[in-house]
Amino acid sequence: MVILKMELTNLYAFNHFELQLSYPRKVKDSLIEKEHLKGFPNFRYSKVNVVMGANASGKSSLGYALMEIFNFIDLKELSEIVDAINDTNKEAGFLLDFAYEDNLYRVECLIDKKQGIRYEMEDVSTRVQVMKIRKNDSYETCIEQVNEDAAWSKNYIEEFSKVHGLSWYFEYPDENVVQVPKDDKLFVKVLRNTLMALDTSIREVEPITGIDKSYVVRTNNFEVILKDEEPIVSNKLSSGTKAGVGIASLLTSILSDEHKFFYFDEKCTYIHSDIEKAILSVIVDSLKENTQIFFTTHNTDILDMALPRHSFIFLRKGSKENGNCIDCVKASDFIKRNTDSLKNAVENDLFSAAPSTDLLYDLLGE
Repeated sequence: MVILKMELTNLYAFNHFELQLSYPRKVKDSLIEKEHLKGFPNFRYSKVNVVMGANASGKSSLGYALMEIFNFIDLKELSEIVDAINDTNKEAGFLLDFAYEDNLYRVECLIDKKQGIRYEMEDVSTRVQVMKIRKNDSYETCIEQVNEDAAWSKNYIEEFSKVHGLSWYFEYPDENVVQVPKDDKLFVKVLRNTLMALDTSIREVEPITGIDKSYVVRTNNFEVILKDEEPIVSNKLSSGTKAGVGIASLLTSILSDEHKFFYFDEKCTYIHSDIEKAILSVIVDSLKENTQIFFTTHNTDILDMALPRHSFIFLRKGSKENGNCIDCVKASDFIKRNTDSLKNAVENDLFSAAPSTDLLYDLLGE
C-alpha cells in the first residue's frame, strides 16, 4: 500500500491541502532501492518522506488525519472521521489515491456541514474507483482512467467494501506503550540493539522465561520489565531510551514486512542526532517493496543525508487571514540539481517554513 496523492478539506488545520507523492523521472544513483510499484517500473512513488516544519505546522496532525481516514475506511464507522472536522459549520472531506498490488484506488469523501446534534450517514457522500494498473503505466497515466462523472453514494459502508490492502503503523512521541510486533523473536534482537545503542549502561535485553511477550532490561544497577500493551512506567529509563522501545517496534515491523505504510512522528526528539540519522538509514535500507514511510523531524542534520530531493516535504502554517491553514512545499519543486545544498536552502528559509523567533527576542527589551 502506497499513497500517491491526498487532499484534505476542513480536517484538523488542513483546508484545500494537497500533497502529491509521485515523481516523474527515475533518479540516478538513488540510495532508495525499488522506489516504484513492484512489477511496474514506471509507477514511481516517494517511498521515504521526510516531513519538516516549525512547531504547530501540522506534522503530527497530518499523521492523525491519515489515521482517521484509514480507520474510517477500514472500520466504516462515521465517528472515526467526524472527530477530525475542524469547523462543523462547513463542508469537510478528503481524496486519497493509493496503490495496492496491481490496482490504483481513488477514495473520495464529502461531508456536509453538521445539521443536527450529530452527523448521520445521509450527511456523507463517498465514491470509490478502482483502476487496473497496466504494464507501462505511471501514476499519471493510470489516473487518467478516473471517471469524474462517476456516481456518488450515500452508503459509505457499501462503497468502502471495494477497498483492499490497507495496512499501517503509526508511532507517536507521546506513546510509551509497549507494542510487540508479530515477529517477537526478531523483536528481541532489534530491541536489544536499539536500547543498547541509546544507553551504553544497558548490558542485556532478553525475554522473560515463561511470560509471553515480556522482557527485562538489565543494567549493572537496576532492572526494568517491559510487557506487551502495557505503559513503560519506570523512571529509571531516560526519555530517549523509552522512545527506543517504540522505535524497535517500528523497525521490527519494517524488517518483517508486517505493515506497508508507516508514520514515524518525532520519536527521536530525545535522541542524539547521529543516532537519529542511523535509524533513518536503517529504515531506508530495510523498506520492502510496495512500502512507504513518513518520517517527521526537527533535526536539520537529516538534510545532509543523500536522499533524493523529492523525499523532503516542508509543512508551513499560513497567516490568521487564511485561517492558519496548512500547506506544503516539496523540495524537488525548488531544487533541481543534486549539487545544490538542501540544508543551505532551509537555513535561508527558501521554503518559508522556518520557525518564528521574533516574539521571543522581543522579550529582551522588557
